[in-house]
Amino acid sequence: MKFFRSLGVVLGLALTSAPARAVEPGEADGGTGASDEGFGEYAPAPVATIKPRSFTLAECLALAERNHPGVWAARARLAYVHGQLDEATFTPWFQWNATSNFGLLPPISGSVYFTASSQESRNISAFEGLRPVLTFDINGLVPLYTFGKITAARNAARANVRVTEWDMEKVRQVTRMDVRRAYFGLLMARDARFVIDDALSRLDKALQGIRDKLAKEDKSVTSIDRLRLETFREEVVARSGEPRRGESFALAALRFMTGIQTAFDVPDEPLKRPNRPLVGVTQYLTSAR
Repeated sequence: MKFFRSLGVVLGLALTSAPARAVEPGEADGGTGASDEGFGEYAPAPVATIKPRSFTLAECLALAERNHPGVWAARARLAYVHGQLDEATFTPWFQWNATSNFGLLPPISGSVYFTASSQESRNISAFEGLRPVLTFDINGLVPLYTFGKITAARNAARANVRVTEWDMEKVRQVTRMDVRRAYFGLLMARDARFVIDDALSRLDKALQGIRDKLAKEDKSVTSIDRLRLETFREEVVARSGEPRRGESFALAALRFMTGIQTAFDVPDEPLKRPNRPLVGVTQYLTSAR
């Protein structure tokens, strides 16, 4: 039973840590294409005629930085605050306005309060004696001292630009992290498929050995051992579709983030041990600060 416990640990790690992937049509039955009569007529999967191109991790990161919608939105926000900075820098804070009036009036003498004009001049009944009148006014406001309001507005615009630049950098780094997560999750899902296939072959071999011993009436094993191993094998078969589902999710995520919607794939290679070893958590916290 030590072999069963070791095998259970390996399968548990593979099934819990590997991303899942959806089962494609015709794969659940071993690729035979058999259909279930209760679900209508079977439609075979389309045959791929274009060989997908394999993109490395560096290419996926470069494409994501160029095509990811979140990065585009961050660039637009940065351009917007740069426009606000230009507005705060070059906007004239003085105000000038000019007004003009034109009309026809009779000759009126005197002042505003004491007029010396006759009653006939003040009661206009005809166009006789009318003269053109033109007025022109210019008003201006020049801020001599604003108690630091103009300087504060410009400093706030510059600070907003710096904040938005770091926000764009945060979006870029989060995007790169998501690309790495999907990329290595895809590789992990494909490796998990091979692990599960190898585990099933080992379980079949162990089951056949138990059946042979039971047929020979060997007292070292019992039918309970056989039932327990068969139950474990069926559980592994039931969860064997999770890596395929995770592979589909990871591929869809990579297509979305890179902008490559067709003929996209990653190199078919196993996961490799990272070159950089893990260090203490204090070093990571110091780097984050």
